[in-house]
Amino acid sequence: MIYADSRYADGRVFKAMDSRTEKAQITVLRQYSNLQSNYYTMTWREGDRIDVIAQQLYGTSDNWHYIMDHNPEIVDPSGIAPGTLIRVPND
Repeated sequence: MIYADSRYADGRVFKAMDSRTEKAQITVLRQYSNLQSNYYTMTWREGDRIDVIAQQLYGTSDNWHYIMDHNPEIVDPSGIAPGTLIRVPND
């Protein structure tokens, strides 16, 4: 279920069978705006959490999706590998 306040609420939901596991996989495709924004990169370290970083930068952990929207290649924010460069919006 995708809630109205989810970062995926504006996306299209697809269900497809994974031929290797023979299980259904849910995928959400989103349209990202072409707006230009300023960002800097940071290197993800062991123990980093996207909500804690959002709290430090924006004053609330609820805005973690701003960071995720600048990193659409990251599907699972709890599975970011240490050493990964992520884009952090600063405007």
